[in-house]
Amino acid sequence: MLFAGSAGVGKTTVAYAIANEIGADVLFINASLEGNIDTLRTKITQFVSTVSFTDSKKMVIMDEADHLTNVVQAAFRGFLDSFSDNAVFVFTCNYPNRIIDPLQSRLAAVNFKFDKSDKVAACSQMLKRAKFILDTEKIEYDVKAVGALVARNFPDFRRTVVDLQRYSIGGTIDSGVVAISDESGINELVDYIKGKEYNKCRQWVANNQLDGSTFYRMFYDKVTSKVVPQSLPQLIMFIGEYQDRASFHVDLEINQMCFITEVMKGCQFT
Repeated sequence: MLFAGSAGVGKTTVAYAIANEIGADVLFINASLEGNIDTLRTKITQFVSTVSFTDSKKMVIMDEADHLTNVVQAAFRGFLDSFSDNAVFVFTCNYPNRIIDPLQSRLAAVNFKFDKSDKVAACSQMLKRAKFILDTEKIEYDVKAVGALVARNFPDFRRTVVDLQRYSIGGTIDSGVVAISDESGINELVDYIKGKEYNKCRQWVANNQLDGSTFYRMFYDKVTSKVVPQSLPQLIMFIGEYQDRASFHVDLEINQMCFITEVMKGCQFT
């Protein structure tokens, strides 16, 4: 199977849930760390070609498979044909277009994508879960603030849990979080960019500490409507370029400030 979808939607969790349901022994491989041909030839081959002590099924979870080189992906073709009777293989990825077609044709694809009609129900379930976590940990919270976090991070549920932990350090999650998530927060940043107030932009980025996917998605959703039509293509190009750079950048704050500087220089706002 091939589980595809954005970060934090539960692809790996579902893979482990399936393994638990069928009682399988699991070999977990992080392809971004071990996605080389030697791992396939030794570690994975040894796992799927030997008999389990408990006679249970076997499952190989190849996490972040979109980090596999084309050479390794090509090697998996014959490997799956040879060992599909011995084990269940689950590949997870954020970008299925990076998986070569001959490998995709051997996998049943499951797209972890939410339609707009599903968003309300999914957010409601995540809010319910977030409240359960906070109640269990005895953290005081404003429901509106927690709801704002869920909506801002959707569909990245993992990021929501991380944010709950981060904002609860002070013992409570209050309306201060909402200011980061609602329209007024981005409007404030846009005003700083329009006024070319670099230091205030830097302070805004430092205070809000948004991860790359959230930061650039926010610009795409909310800021593209605030630039003059002539600047819209340039802004979208900046968003795409710096979102891609964020995947490899060590310091996200510096990456975001580079992006803001480019927008200051190259875009005009209404």
